[in-house]
Amino acid sequence: MARQRPTRYPTPNVLPRGRPREYSKEFIASDFTATWLFALDHCNQHFDGLAIVLDQQENDRLQEAITVGSHPTNYHWIGASKMNNTWYWNTKERD
Repeated sequence: MARQRPTRYPTPNVLPRGRPREYSKEFIASDFTATWLFALDHCNQHFDGLAIVLDQQENDRLQEAITVGSHPTNYHWIGASKMNNTWYWNTKERD
């Protein structure tokens, strides 16, 4: 699959960089196709990273963000990585 650059950027309604976790999060679903690495780089440069879901309320809000509007795919990237057969959220601390 060829990597495509975004044709337009989503509305920047996410938290500014470095905002504490206790603040409310906003999730955006992009409208372009990308590899996980490209999506990670793009979200780190323009927003506060890929989505990280820490509780059911955030999961519900993320589900709403990816079902509202039309998206070219049913697949979306999140901020998680697998290391030694264990999945971790890509946060600075590992709980």
